[in-house]
Amino acid sequence: MKMLPEDTKAWLSEFDYPDYTTSIRGRQHVTRKQLGELGISPDSEIADFYLNHGALSATGWYELLEPGELGDVADYIHSAFGLPEHFIALTNHEGGGFSLLDRQSMFIYDIIFDPLDDLIGGLVAPVAESFAGYLEWRRRQRTNRG
Repeated sequence: MKMLPEDTKAWLSEFDYPDYTTSIRGRQHVTRKQLGELGISPDSEIADFYLNHGALSATGWYELLEPGELGDVADYIHSAFGLPEHFIALTNHEGGGFSLLDRQSMFIYDIIFDPLDDLIGGLVAPVAESFAGYLEWRRRQRTNRG
């Protein structure tokens, strides 16, 4: 099982909401099913995150989606923006862009709408090459924003 690094877990625990954490840990079977329907391995960093910490623990300048929202938003970005099926959004698009997970490489991209064609063409560099790397990137962004 690919677990999140201990320093990432420590950072996430700084934003622990006990009732929320208890709730997400109490519905791990549902979360495993939701992630599995998206082709996300239960032995991945992203599964570790959603099963043990939850989206609220990594709140920043935009919100990560809850596991139950990932499928609907993935369907939306595929139809509305023509993104290939292997991309799923980890955030909604209300801020003018997305954090996207490429399920083939597990790389994560933070993208605004303008360069979507560049993303599809493989011309955009990921912000992280793993989910743990993405959380570290978010931590740095949060620190830089004050």
